[in-house]
Amino acid sequence: MNAIDLSWLGPGSHRRARTAVAIAHRWVGSREMVRLSATTHLPGPEAERLLIHDLQGLIAGGVGDRQWARRLLAVLLHPIAGTTWQLQNDPAGLARVRKLSGRYPLVFLPAHRSYADSPILGSALRDAGFAGTYRLAGDNLSFWPLSALGRRAGTIFIRRDFGRDPTYHLAVRAYLTQLLEQGVNLEWYPEAGRTRTGRLRRIRPGLLRILLDAFRDARIDDLYLVPVSITYDLLPEAQALVQEDRDGTKQPEGLSAIFRYYRRNRVARGGTARLIVGEPISLRHQLLSAAGAGDWAVVETITRELAHRLDAATPLTVESALTLVLAEGERGPQNVGQINRALEPLLAFAADRGIPVTGLNRLHGPRGVQTVLDRLVRAGVVTAVEGQFQPSYRIGPDQHQLAAFYRYSGSHWLIMRAIAELALMSAADCGDPIVPAMRLRGLLAHVFVLPQPAQYTEALRGEVADLLRRGRPEDPSSASLVTQSFLLAPRLLGPVLEAFHRVAVWLRDAPGPLRDRRRWSCLEVFADTSEAPVRWPESLSRELCRAGLAAAAQEGLLQSTPAAAAARAEYADELAEFVDQLAHLVRFDTVPGLLRGLDERL
Repeated sequence: MNAIDLSWLGPGSHRRARTAVAIAHRWVGSREMVRLSATTHLPGPEAERLLIHDLQGLIAGGVGDRQWARRLLAVLLHPIAGTTWQLQNDPAGLARVRKLSGRYPLVFLPAHRSYADSPILGSALRDAGFAGTYRLAGDNLSFWPLSALGRRAGTIFIRRDFGRDPTYHLAVRAYLTQLLEQGVNLEWYPEAGRTRTGRLRRIRPGLLRILLDAFRDARIDDLYLVPVSITYDLLPEAQALVQEDRDGTKQPEGLSAIFRYYRRNRVARGGTARLIVGEPISLRHQLLSAAGAGDWAVVETITRELAHRLDAATPLTVESALTLVLAEGERGPQNVGQINRALEPLLAFAADRGIPVTGLNRLHGPRGVQTVLDRLVRAGVVTAVEGQFQPSYRIGPDQHQLAAFYRYSGSHWLIMRAIAELALMSAADCGDPIVPAMRLRGLLAHVFVLPQPAQYTEALRGEVADLLRRGRPEDPSSASLVTQSFLLAPRLLGPVLEAFHRVAVWLRDAPGPLRDRRRWSCLEVFADTSEAPVRWPESLSRELCRAGLAAAAQEGLLQSTPAAAAARAEYADELAEFVDQLAHLVRFDTVPGLLRGLDERL
């Protein structure tokens, strides 16, 4: 690249611009500039100028050079996390990755639940002796005073969507290459947004693809991707998150939003935030294991592995377990004794499977259960119903989506059991539970992180065998489900498959050209199917709706052909059958309806 005229820059911009020029000169070759000029249809000098402009917007202050900015930013953000939750770190996990730090760059990739995630991770890393990270954050957070302080403290504000901008893509790649060569640690949130449902969102592959190029360009020995899970016993902002998931309303980020966040978090004071570090992923090992595969295939493998390790690092919380118990089909309010008895087999199952459960020390007898329930009541997650001798608890009519947020935060440990229950129920029609289970995998993979087909089949067979052993081994059918101490399929799969069925009915019945329906929003799906019965209110979720549309697209149902129209009708009927089977399982899970549900089904 030739010398670039910087006279167009404003006062005070020259320092960052000269850094941008140096990065571009070192890491962007002449061939890439020629290619960029051709792609953007701009003369070479103009393409260079745009590249420098984009690089200048990315460059952050050195994390070791501006300690005053880091300290001031920590003071500003302290009320978000430091005054609300008591932090429980993972000393063993932090020590494991501490051994890698200094030898290789680390990229911390936390699952994103809260605005408190980043301050909590920063505090944990400082306490463990890590150098500051360069943190990639969406440019929606670039508002005063976070923009000025954050950039000086090592925050890289990045566009949330730049997939079709080759200039910006090249700028991000060059800057990441520079940082990797310097050996610094990075941090970003691979889901590109906080979860709205409690589940891990789909990991966005774009930045990982750029990181792969930057790793090759920097010519370093290795780098490690570090999955991090941060869970909260109570998360006040979950109310706003589920509201956004339902109706699309989101408060804009800004200083006023920070103050609202401070006030909302007061309900969670005295709670606990738990940070767990997952098993690091060697990027070089991933490349060697996928020798000969294309770069996007490598990235797909990495995102899948990262998702599994994030789930493995995320424990089941007692709040998740309690909301799971309270989502018990047709039962009314339950008192503490009933809830405690219903909780016992679930916790025994977790112990038998080695599922990590946090907060068990708070469930010492009925009094401990009531204390946790009362905190959930104050957080608006469940409702207390006054009784003659003691209160009872239930999920209120307007609380289903918020309770589902907590329930689904630990669902990854239980999802294979839930699938096995529904597959065994469906086996009454086809004989082999593996057949419906594989069909369910194709649908549910749009929502949950599931094993690869071979591992999935093996796990499914193990779950079916366990259900039969606990039920009626002599009768390998859905009759074995009646005698189970608890059932998970209605609680975990009901909302998902009802949402998919709603989308299927909409695709089947909505008038107009099918191509127009691809552009319609999920709110229109809800409006057009508003007359349909709703068994699981939490199924009215925009994320589940989008997953349902993705599943339909994968089935080839968005084509405007007579064959696709017939397939859409069959697809809607198939999902209706799954929903009907789940409705029968709800009755199996209700003591007064056990025999009635069994007689009607068999």
